[in-house]
Amino acid sequence: MKEKIVKIIKSLSFLLFFACASSNASTLERCNKIFYAKVPPIIENALLSKDIYELCFSGFAVSYSGISKTGLWSASLLTPESLKAAYQIKRNNTFHEEERIPFQHRSLLTDYRGSSFDRGHLSPSADRFTVQDQYESFSLVNMIPQSPHNNQEEWRLIEEALRAFVTRNNQPVYVITGPLFLGNKLRKIGNNVLVPSHIYKVVLFPKLNVAGAYVAINDESGRYDYVSINQLQLYSGIKFFPKASQSEIFNYRFILPVNSHEAVNMKSFRVASNNSSAIFFQLPKQGSENIPPISNQVNSMVKQNRSEMVNLATDAAKSNVNLVSDWVRRILSK
Repeated sequence: MKEKIVKIIKSLSFLLFFACASSNASTLERCNKIFYAKVPPIIENALLSKDIYELCFSGFAVSYSGISKTGLWSASLLTPESLKAAYQIKRNNTFHEEERIPFQHRSLLTDYRGSSFDRGHLSPSADRFTVQDQYESFSLVNMIPQSPHNNQEEWRLIEEALRAFVTRNNQPVYVITGPLFLGNKLRKIGNNVLVPSHIYKVVLFPKLNVAGAYVAINDESGRYDYVSINQLQLYSGIKFFPKASQSEIFNYRFILPVNSHEAVNMKSFRVASNNSSAIFFQLPKQGSENIPPISNQVNSMVKQNRSEMVNLATDAAKSNVNLVSDWVRRILSK
């Protein structure tokens, strides 16, 4: 009798797993138009794949981690038409918990209260083109603990730059935004919501045959850089555009606009002289979220990033790629 019960439980467990997997797949199929070639990003690092929830919203999709209690990526497609509609939508600030996530893996509003971090959007609310779409962007699955200055200054300017380039040049862009958890001194807030060390934003302009990424350090220093898709994939453990994985342009560091002024005056993209960036080796300054940045220091840090990358080889990145899963190993070993 006991053996029969065990078999039944195993069968039900398998069916439940299969149903959840099918539900995730069908969910992303419903919003496949926002992915390049209608194929979502693939998490290749097996450790990152634990406790993943894939959610489709009105205008974006999120792959959420029950381990970090943040999104691992959030994807959307920006077009001149969608942004024209988005400009008419008033921001509502309706931050809310995502009830589709089981409670033990869910990030809560109380997790962010009293912390020194903003609830930073992955897919920006200003990109959302309907009232429902914008409301959904305030779900906590679309949030990360983000340094206030990074959220309100550098990252905001980058988001504005993309919108300006798309509308000014009539160019659609596929966008994927997410966190990185690098280094051995990760922070957490609330009930074990992990604080990213870095934030990335991947862009692919299909009509221009250009693809690249921004990566910023999640502190008050203002440090960021442009990186190639291939270098970012080494550190993220994610294949962002599976149908274009062999594309040669993924090896290049395209110089992308970092504010709306640059964007409206940019007609094409230049390629940096070196394809590797040192940004992944630079980690947040502990406690710096409480220190107001100084503009001159920020500018010198950015220049330093660009000079350091000249001496950095891609092999160095490969030798440190295991950093991306250190945080998972530490959590799973507890």
